[in-house]
Amino acid sequence: MWKEALKDFAYASSLKSDYEAPRIGKALVQYQLNQKPEAIVYFQLLTSKYPRFADGQAALAVMLFSTSNGDKSIINDALDRWEIALEEDSRYFDVDWVKNIRRWPPLLVDDLKSFKASIAESNYNVDNK
Repeated sequence: MWKEALKDFAYASSLKSDYEAPRIGKALVQYQLNQKPEAIVYFQLLTSKYPRFADGQAALAVMLFSTSNGDKSIINDALDRWEIALEEDSRYFDVDWVKNIRRWPPLLVDDLKSFKASIAESNYNVDNK
């Protein structure tokens, strides 16, 4: 299913090169298929172009945090991006909304849950990075 979705999003992306929606879908599917570096690079480019885009910042925050291997600078970047995402759209804090309305793929939803749990456990916040 996910491999077929990747093909479909890749095809849709080729139809109109300036339309971001299929590219976002493709990157989310890449993450689900454990092509995390490719997904992260895309979301880094997207958020540099659209820095207040909540979905991009939220997804990238979760991706970075889940792949940080404890690297403090990556964790800080993830926390900064998470703060931007929540300032723009607080619904990203609600896992149920992200899963059922925004429809992030299961791996990213699971990583969101872990991200939120890590923040709560470790008392991560922007002020004590």
